[in-house]
Amino acid sequence: SELIDLMCDDKVDAFALTDHNTISGHIKIQEALAQKNIPLSCIYGMEYTTYYGHILCFDLKEYIPWENINLHNPELLFKAIKEKGALAGVAHPFSYGYPIGCCRFEMTFLKFSIILNLYMKLMSKAFYGGNPLF
Repeated sequence: SELIDLMCDDKVDAFALTDHNTISGHIKIQEALAQKNIPLSCIYGMEYTTYYGHILCFDLKEYIPWENINLHNPELLFKAIKEKGALAGVAHPFSYGYPIGCCRFEMTFLKFSIILNLYMKLMSKAFYGGNPLF
């Protein structure tokens, strides 16, 4: 509720809710938005925290288990996400990983490697002034 007030004060039109490995906050935010009756849009999602990297999901309405994720075939999870009508992408694509940081995406894509490569290049241009990191 306090966060919603802050966003309203800053004239935010929309935000995404992507808690780690849970969608339990969706109902709380829906109730808070309904109670305040304000024109603030929420994109409901989740950030998967897996053993091999983080995956952001937007427009995810129901929890999809990830515990059996395959390091060499993450497409299985991405396919399940897509089948639910949600959009998935790699979170923290430029993290150095252990021991400097966390979250480095270490999964190997077999079928989506071209899309992932394009996505990462676009993100590096957007966030690092046109100087791709690879």
